Amino acid sequence: MKSAHSCRISGTGMYVPEKVVTNEDLTHFIDTSDEWIKEKTGICERRVASDTELPSDFCVYAAREALKNANLSADNIDLIIVALSGPDVSSPATAAIVQKKLGATHAAVFDIRNGCQGFMTALITASKFIGDGTYKNILVIGTSFYGTFLEAAQWRDRTQAVFFGDGSGAVVLSPSNQIAGLLSCDMGNDKDAAHILHFPFGGVASLRETTYADKFLGNTMDGRFVFDFAVRTVPNTIRTSVEKAGLTLADIDWVLLHQANSNIINAIMEELKLPISKTYTNINRYGNTSEASLPIVLHEALREGKIRSDDIVVLCGFGAGMGWGTAVFKWD
Repeated sequence: MKSAHSCRISGTGMYVPEKVVTNEDLTHFIDTSDEWIKEKTGICERRVASDTELPSDFCVYAAREALKNANLSADNIDLIIVALSGPDVSSPATAAIVQKKLGATHAAVFDIRNGCQGFMTALITASKFIGDGTYKNILVIGTSFYGTFLEAAQWRDRTQAVFFGDGSGAVVLSPSNQIAGLLSCDMGNDKDAAHILHFPFGGVASLRETTYADKFLGNTMDGRFVFDFAVRTVPNTIRTSVEKAGLTLADIDWVLLHQANSNIINAIMEELKLPISKTYTNINRYGNTSEASLPIVLHEALREGKIRSDDIVVLCGFGAGMGWGTAVFKWD
């Protein structure tokens, strides 16, 4: 049952900003209601960054807690990978800014820009570096920072404003022993659906007026397609990953999913024929925190004692692109 990729999650951490935006708050400037938002998304409130905070600040707060829980210092980190869509600046990598703020003297750094599945992309990438012995301890951070980044458009469009929240989650990936750790992983992307969920900001294309007139790029999210994609694709990648690990769905203790929408989560669990009690959700409190979603869910599930030693835990992220990333762990 043991995978060739011998690594484990040795510590987790999270950060969400203090400012809370409730559904009722949103009704003052967009056409929506608390009841509609709850019914369509399961969200009651979300956190939004202050004017003085930067994405790198979020990363550092979450990283410090993850390092503390892993009993490591910043000097012990060999590589920092940050998954985010809204960086501090276009260049250098936000991971380089995080490195400086943490004082991670020996770390290599890079960012991953892959939307909601970006954290899983980063986690699986990190596992390969540990698997081949290149690095020992890797800090993987997922950060969502949309509250100010999209403020001009987001808070006037209920298809976006009701969903997204700000926050950060971090994990430390370290070598595992012979009986626990990463068992399998799976990644993929739908080649024809890059336009379905995207944010056309910050790149060269966003400087061109024709971008927003484009029938694909001008529409930032097709909610029905996203729902159908997730309910069709996520169960398949989970089944594939579980089979790669030499397990069956009956062996799974926890399925932790990207917190995109409570209805999507319920539909995925139903499609897998697994009880809703085998997942953990916090979308009602934080909204869709994109790249931060999975590490925040994982941290809270661990903090509340949900996940125990020897549990089989599936992590699955999915979203912009439309892509997915899944990993199966035996917890230690």
